[in-house]
Amino acid sequence: TDEGPAPTDEGPAPTDEGTDPADDGPAPIDEGTDPADDGPEPTDGTPAPMDCDEAGGQPGWVGDGYCDSSNNIMECEWDGGDCCASTCVPGDFSCSSFDCQDPNAAEATCDASLHDDGVCDASQNNLACGWDGGDCCSSTCDGACESFECLDPGAINNACPAAGGDFDQISDGVCDAGNNVAACDWDGGDCCVSTCNDEAGPCDPVSFDCQDPEVCETFYLGDGWCDADNNTDECGWDNGDCCEETCDPDAIYSCGSNGFDCQDPDASGPCTPICNAECGFQLDGCGSPCPVLTCDPGETCNDSGQCVADCTPDCSTIQCGSFGDGCGALCPVFECPVGDVCNGTGQCVCEPACPDFPSCIPIPDGCGGACEVIICGEGETCTETGACEAEAVPMVGSAIISEYIEGGGNNKALEFFNASNKDLDCMVAKHVNGSPTAQPLGGLITLPVNGLFVMCNPSGSALATAPCDVSSGSLNYNGDDAISIGCVPAGTSTDGIEIHDVLGVIGTDPGSEWTGGGLSTKDQTLRRNCGINQGDSNGLDPFDPSVGWAGFPKDTVDDLGHHCGFGTPPPPAAPSYSTGVQDIFLANCSGCHSGGGSGGHNIASSLGSAQGPGFSCGGGVTDAECSVIRAIDGTMPPGPSEISPADKAILQQWLDAGMPE
Repeated sequence: TDEGPAPTDEGPAPTDEGTDPADDGPAPIDEGTDPADDGPEPTDGTPAPMDCDEAGGQPGWVGDGYCDSSNNIMECEWDGGDCCASTCVPGDFSCSSFDCQDPNAAEATCDASLHDDGVCDASQNNLACGWDGGDCCSSTCDGACESFECLDPGAINNACPAAGGDFDQISDGVCDAGNNVAACDWDGGDCCVSTCNDEAGPCDPVSFDCQDPEVCETFYLGDGWCDADNNTDECGWDNGDCCEETCDPDAIYSCGSNGFDCQDPDASGPCTPICNAECGFQLDGCGSPCPVLTCDPGETCNDSGQCVADCTPDCSTIQCGSFGDGCGALCPVFECPVGDVCNGTGQCVCEPACPDFPSCIPIPDGCGGACEVIICGEGETCTETGACEAEAVPMVGSAIISEYIEGGGNNKALEFFNASNKDLDCMVAKHVNGSPTAQPLGGLITLPVNGLFVMCNPSGSALATAPCDVSSGSLNYNGDDAISIGCVPAGTSTDGIEIHDVLGVIGTDPGSEWTGGGLSTKDQTLRRNCGINQGDSNGLDPFDPSVGWAGFPKDTVDDLGHHCGFGTPPPPAAPSYSTGVQDIFLANCSGCHSGGGSGGHNIASSLGSAQGPGFSCGGGVTDAECSVIRAIDGTMPPGPSEISPADKAILQQWLDAGMPE
């Protein structure tokens, strides 16, 4: 045994199981000798009771760390405490087996009702009480455990670090080589495909190295590849992968890709031996050694089993990496010092320590050089962290309410213009009857620089053809409701939204309207004057619609979507007879039909007259309409001359507009 020689003068020595054939208990099995008569004093220096030998005990064995049944009596002080886990002190032996009879030992105070209840009880946290049924260690506690004081040397909490492992890395989804031992419960299963627990984190298949002898890697069973770890009876001989007869030809891998190593005693098919080596020892793939050949004089058998010419290996310049010795073998592999890396010639060189990304600040690389330095571009600045960032550009100008329509019925529309130098994300709100509370009108809108945005009430009769970006029935404000727009730079959080412009006064009820300079917020269209690039961000100051605004009659909507040259311009006004049409007839017909000339009628005086004799434009068309139609289609004036295409377009526009006078 590993405890030293047994005494030789007191009868037969104990067996390995600790049972004395002579019923006097096992004798020590280490360096000591069995005492004669009363024997030496116990190893802890306490004299044995004088009547221990008289009671049939062995005083020399008292207090030696081994429970001797002949000494487990009161006269021998319960073998000096050796028979109870709570009183045993290691001496010549290591306190490994017990038979506690001492009524005063801690075992007598064990309370089974406190064990395995999820609470660590200090009085029960000893070997005699089973370490409180496991309650004091996180690895053994079962249930809703709260606090721990792990003293159990056999618990993984203590056994794993004692074996050189790291308890905190157990069951984290990554196979840690230092924990891949029985004392660490095989890293809590992290090293085997079938036992890895991905609740703590996704299992890393690259790190699998299954060493647990009780685990079959089910992921690899029956895949056609003979896995040595699965080639056991418990794993079904890798589901037949290791025998040519039982391997599935339709498996993922071709049978025999990793060779065969048939250990299945029930497989009776033939095995084809393979011996590729010329020399040295090699198995033939069927469990038998290949014939051993001898190389010729002047040759040596290399590690691959090939006879090669005698050679003097040279690894004098190789420090690391995988390099040959010049004789067909690899040089020994060495680890480079911390901070060094192996270069392409097998030399350990300093590894530069640089950030993952280039920096605009010079940084030493730790090897006497400098890391890559980038130059920030135009409009960028180098920050303290070494990153190039765009220089902050202050905002100039703001979003403004560029047009306000408060017309009859549902003729309500708002136009907004971004007069700032930054794209904006904005929210529009109304403040009803002097309320300070903002009621949103629609969702977030984006206003690019110099961009316009038009909101309309879809039920407005005057807005049927207006260029509305959003139509919303919530646009139902009156002349006593303030309107506000708040914005942030586009793409930033709306938590920092700030008011850019207000029409009216927030929190103040003006009655029915705000007025000033003959203008009003009721039954009127207001347009912001050109050149105003900054809105009224103070929604509490007085509001005068005549300051910075121009007024237009109720239900005027023809300028929506257009502000001071930005946006889509409104269509040109249709010409009237007196502003353009009459001049066309005078120029092309020498006064014909245009005020006292020839032709039988005067257009100016017959715009509403019925078609007279000699006109052939069809029923329901007046004389004036027929004259215009004929001028447009080229049948008038008579003769070779014809009205120009530009003038025809003006006549068509006038005709389409109802031929206004």
